[in-house]
Amino acid sequence: MVAKTGYGVVSECIATRTPMILTNRLGFIEDEFIAETLRRLDISTLTDYEAWRDLRGLDEIEDTIALAENYQTIPEIYQPRGASEIVRHIICEK
Repeated sequence: MVAKTGYGVVSECIATRTPMILTNRLGFIEDEFIAETLRRLDISTLTDYEAWRDLRGLDEIEDTIALAENYQTIPEIYQPRGASEIVRHIICEK
């Protein structure tokens, strides 16, 4: 996935175990935190906006695709089971 560093696209990629090439957006301070977390998990690469816009640097695609295997070792908190977690919390709160 080549996309901006936003909560929605990042959460969908994590749920589907899709490696990412991301770019930070100007004025979105959370992008730096998200990008750093994904870098530590080794499931994405980061490119600058101009390279992303002009589709330069896409020679990283093969290396980025190989990051998919790193999903096997990410912490439990990132495992795609959010719906069951939400239901469990709703039921337990009643």
